Formats: sequence, structure tokens, C-alpha cells
Amino acid sequence: PGYEFANEYPTNQFQPDEFSILQGLCCGFDVGLRWHRRSIAVRDGSGYKRAMTTLLFTHEASMRHVTPQGHPERIDRIRAITQILGSASFADLARRDAPLVRDEDILRAHTYEHLERIRAVAPVEGFEYIDPDTVMSPGTLEAALRAAGAATAAVDAVFQGVADNAFCALRPPGHHAESRRAM
Repeated sequence: PGYEFANEYPTNQFQPDEFSILQGLCCGFDVGLRWHRRSIAVRDGSGYKRAMTTLLFTHEASMRHVTPQGHPERIDRIRAITQILGSASFADLARRDAPLVRDEDILRAHTYEHLERIRAVAPVEGFEYIDPDTVMSPGTLEAALRAAGAATAAVDAVFQGVADNAFCALRPPGHHAESRRAM
């Protein structure tokens, strides 16, 4: 069966075999997820195999980060990923709501002044451009705080042995941000 994303995205085929790669074209970026559902196993300390646990962090706040028409970072990207990860082929994922990030975790990567500036410019309505490519809408602040919260919770879960790996399906992406400025 194929998956229809949005009208502008092609139908992509997904074969649910042990080593299938799920690929979708999201705004010009290939998204690939390797899924090995039936035979993923890791060895525990006793030498026995156990199923690998994958955490999936999501939150509806990602849908409230709205960008102007034509902006490359848009809701359709997360809709496509969410649709696919909601299929029966991914039912074994351990799903978690993304928590809000703690200030102390944000301050490991960003300055206090930057954090406060982002909070201060968060719009109540309309759009606020932080730079020519980075825009905030009324839902952006919560979405960003949950995306960062998911990233830190995912790392904590893996390091604490709660899960073997994690995938955070959230937006907005913050991977270009610098310690003192958004990008």
C-alpha cells in the first residue's frame, strides 16, 4: 500500500518486511526510517536477547507552530511523518508525549538573554520574524519548548536504559540555532 502525504507529495511505497526503509519526500528532504520490527534484538548483561525498545516522542503542539505560506518548514512535514508512524507497522513503538523542556536544559546550549528574548517576542497573534528565515506564530513557543523537551527526555531515556533508542517527531527544528540567536 502507498501513503498519500499532501497533494504536492508523491505516493511512496512501504513494504513492511524486516529491513524495510520507509521514505517520504517532505518539502524536498528525504526522510528515511529503518524499521526492523520482528527481529531487532539486543543482548542484555546475561547474554539473552530482548526486543529493542524505541521511544517515539510527539506532541500536538507541533501542529500549532504555523509558518507563512511557502515557508519550507511547514506543518505538512510533521503530518506526513505522523501519518506513517500511526500505521500498524509502527504499533510497537513506545509512544510518549513530549514534555516541556526545563530552563536548566535550555541554558546548557543557549544564553539566558537569548531564552528571555525568544519568550518576549513570542506573538499572541500573527507572525514575528526573528530573522529572514525564522518566524514565530502564537503556537511556536510551546512547540519549541516541547521539541527541546523531547530531545532531552529522549537522551535521558536512552542513557538511563529506559529505551535503546528514540525518535522525536516534533517541530520546529532548532538544529541551526546558536547559543545567542535563533536561525
